[in-house]
Amino acid sequence: MKIFNRFCTRDTGIQRLTRQLWNEYLTQDIASGISAEYIAIQFAVRLLRNYSTLAKSARQPSGNMSPRTLERAMEYIEANLGDDLTMQSIAAELSMSASHFAHSFKQTTGMAPHSWVMERRVEFAKSLLRETNIPSSNLLARVGFSTQSHFCVTFQRLTGQTPGSFRGNRVRGGR
Repeated sequence: MKIFNRFCTRDTGIQRLTRQLWNEYLTQDIASGISAEYIAIQFAVRLLRNYSTLAKSARQPSGNMSPRTLERAMEYIEANLGDDLTMQSIAAELSMSASHFAHSFKQTTGMAPHSWVMERRVEFAKSLLRETNIPSSNLLARVGFSTQSHFCVTFQRLTGQTPGSFRGNRVRGGR
């Protein structure tokens, strides 16, 4: 196996994974190590699938999205995190049916689209909590949550902290 030397290639998937890895480094909470390992595995898989000699010999498993379609889906999700994202809207952007999109996305990423969107929204919220002084009650709409309750419950489920305690750790110097 050989990794191709492709300098000056823009890969939004690698950019996204790099941002996630950087956020985990900055956060350094109880789950950062596990999350960083998961991100590193995704990074390695992306390199193997897109930039190695194995990519040419590997056959696309049925039901999986092509790398370009997955990239388009993730770009659309990132660009619309603050909006009311639905399976239909994402699938329409990719010219797919909602059920085919949901199945293909899960087959390809190992995550349901809804879970992916929630994780991305929480990551966006974490960066806003770290980098701004916007009250958490005001940033929830910017990150796509319609109620404070849903935002707080989802944030705590995915990070182990409330938005307030996450920001408090930042203010006190803890990461």
